[in-house]
This record gives sequence, C-alpha cells and structure tokens, in this order.
Amino acid sequence: MAETLPDEIWRRILEIGIQESKLSFKDLCCISISNRRLKRLSNETPIWSSLLTLDFPNSKTLDFKNPCSLSQLQQPLQTPHPKTLYKSNFEKDRARKLAVHCCAVLRIESQIAVYSRNLVSLRRQLVEEKARFKDAVDELADLEKIRL
Repeated sequence: MAETLPDEIWRRILEIGIQESKLSFKDLCCISISNRRLKRLSNETPIWSSLLTLDFPNSKTLDFKNPCSLSQLQQPLQTPHPKTLYKSNFEKDRARKLAVHCCAVLRIESQIAVYSRNLVSLRRQLVEEKARFKDAVDELADLEKIRL
C-alpha cells in the first residue's frame, strides 16, 4: 500500500499526524523503520521542524515555511537538522525532568529523616515518662504502706 500512494500524500499524512498531535517522535521513528521510502519521508526537515516546534515551543528553531528564515540556511554556518535539535532538546528535557524528580526524592527523604529523628525523640520521651510514672506509682505505694 505504501508503494501506491505518492510521496506528497505520505508527507501530508505525516504532517497532519504531527499537527494533530497524533504522531509523536517515537511514532515517527517507528514509521521510519518500516521501509526506505517512509524513512526518507519521515527524516525530512519540515516534518522534524514541525515536531520540534510543537514539542519544544521555546526552543530556537528555523521556520522552514518562512522564506526569511530559510535564507538563514544560506549562511556559511551550518544549521543542525531539526531531528538533531529535537534529540538535543529531548535529552535536555529528560535530564531536567530527572533532576526535578531527584530533587523531589531528596526533599522527601530529608523529610523522612526529620520525622524519623522526631519519632526517636518521642520514643525516648515516652520511655522517660514511663519511668517517671513507675517511680510515682512506687512512691505512692510506699506512702500507703507507711500510712497504714
């Protein structure tokens, strides 16, 4: 079936899938594995540029539909492929999320340590209070013996 449809239709299918958030980067990578033609189409710059813009709106990317932005490509400096930028942004985002998670875990572990110290202190106070109570009961018993 992939052979019967022209590239323009497959390209449009991929673009719509990305724009409607039906295709993720994982889906795009899986599609590229299926055959050479889809690999070529799924690696096209506008496809990854759209995905990059949708998933990382704050990242600095070229707008491949804007001619002014495309003129930047003609500069001597080589602009990385949007797929490379996506991978870089994805790894940075994953590292950021991992750091946030680690901070949350450390904060919770710290709270657990504080609560554990408080619990040890309360248990020590309970033992001391039991000892004082026992001493008071013993003293009361001795006073009753003396009184009788």
